[in-house]
Amino acid sequence: MSAASRLLAKLRVPGEATSYINHDILPLPPSRRTWSARTFVWFWLGTSVNVGGWASAAAGLALGLNVWQACLVDLIGSSIICLCLVANGMGGAKWHVPFAVLNRTAWGIRGTWFPLANRIILSCVWYGVQAWYGGACLKVMIGAIWPSYYNWNTLPDSAHMTSSDFLSFFLFWLISLPLIAIKPERYKYPALFASVCMTVTVFAIMIWALAKAHGPGKLIHSAPDVYGVSPKRGSELGWVMLRCITSTIGSWAGAILYQNDWSRFSMRPHDQVWGQVFVMPVCLVVGSVFGTVTTSCATVFYPHEKLLWRPYDLLAAIQRNEGTSGARAAVFFAAFSFFLVQFTLNISGNAIIGGIDLSGLLPKYIDVRRGSYLIALIGLCINPWELLYTANTFISVLGSYATILSPLTGIMIMDYQMVRCRRVKLTHLYLADASSHYFYWHGINWRAPVAWVIGVFPSMPGFAAAVSGGRVTVTQGWMRVNYISYVVGFSIASVVYLAMNWIWPPLGRGEVDDEDVYGTFTEREDVEAVIEEEEKEGSDAVKVQ
Repeated sequence: MSAASRLLAKLRVPGEATSYINHDILPLPPSRRTWSARTFVWFWLGTSVNVGGWASAAAGLALGLNVWQACLVDLIGSSIICLCLVANGMGGAKWHVPFAVLNRTAWGIRGTWFPLANRIILSCVWYGVQAWYGGACLKVMIGAIWPSYYNWNTLPDSAHMTSSDFLSFFLFWLISLPLIAIKPERYKYPALFASVCMTVTVFAIMIWALAKAHGPGKLIHSAPDVYGVSPKRGSELGWVMLRCITSTIGSWAGAILYQNDWSRFSMRPHDQVWGQVFVMPVCLVVGSVFGTVTTSCATVFYPHEKLLWRPYDLLAAIQRNEGTSGARAAVFFAAFSFFLVQFTLNISGNAIIGGIDLSGLLPKYIDVRRGSYLIALIGLCINPWELLYTANTFISVLGSYATILSPLTGIMIMDYQMVRCRRVKLTHLYLADASSHYFYWHGINWRAPVAWVIGVFPSMPGFAAAVSGGRVTVTQGWMRVNYISYVVGFSIASVVYLAMNWIWPPLGRGEVDDEDVYGTFTEREDVEAVIEEEEKEGSDAVKVQ
């Protein structure tokens, strides 16, 4: 045996791992399904009000929307996000398999590598960026104790950061490492703690800001004047709002796609529905409103400061301007709350999810824990401070990346809800030969890539212009298609995929396993499955008559 073969043998995941299966991507047994509807509520309370969500209205205001229009955009966008999350999470909640496995029904056993690769890239990038935001919160915490830390720097201007920035980022990254080892089903406890701290903090910050400013501030009454832009009216207003709605959805496009990675931990299939359908949009909108009001108030009592959209910038400004020991203590604890949220969000939403995706891509050699640490390492190596230094281009690229993801989501939802009628043969998801219903042609379902290409195509000219930094120009019509790229890509890919499956039906539609091979279901779920089967047979009999 060669040295390379011996190394690969040592790297193999313990247990009966193959190129298509390991213990982390098998259907979850009831003992590991610990998320109730209440857990999902705590999870969203603990992650939705974060550094990015606090400033989510900023882009719309800079484009000429007033505050109420920006709030309406957030409400519409958040509602669409929630509906897509719940719809796409139903498969994981019922069959208890991750996105990497369930997507094999639509793309094929091997074809699913393409959606997985897209998700893994996003996890790596966002892990680094969110860790940088977490480091900024840690910098404020340290600065509240030792104020000179804010100004510590031995790096040149070309580094695009200070020494305190980098040390804070690295410390946040380092502290995250042991927390990555926590099993995914136990992340409900950090989420609960973070949600309590963040709820108290955001109310305290906004009430303090309103009292200090004696009102809601300038942004609330005249945002276009503050930004120096003209208010939008007529069709121009409509297109700006559509653009902002798409941007809001786009920032959650990755989470929508991988929702099954968390819904699979549901104790019952409906838990992920009732635990998200009302709470999530409320949390996203409230977080945005609180951030907007607080930033608006800061324009009154700190008129010499820039617009303080980022909570860590606001907290640093409070310490700088107030200068009392009480202010420093308040700044520390507020920064600690945002610090906790960044931990919960980054580890659960990027490291763990990316680890599950890598486990689905290379299950023979990578389990969730190994994959999560690999995501963290790559997130460090991408130099997020350089990405954020070119913030406009970077944000445009990530926002426009929804153009790529929306057809993937449409295909996945349509396959599970309409083509498969919510019925999956679990054993066939792990068979890499022609005996599997999901093997298709050499492991690839040609319908999915065709539908994806057709769904992506209309938005590509506008996408290229948006990410080129002005080097590519297209007509206004193409740009407007890009402004609604998520809906366009999702809708076209869904319809095309459904039509192709109607013309060329795949094998195994509506089939399930005769036995619970993996010990996945409780006795109650087995009874419900029998009832559902009898109802389906009765419905089919009526159709025949």
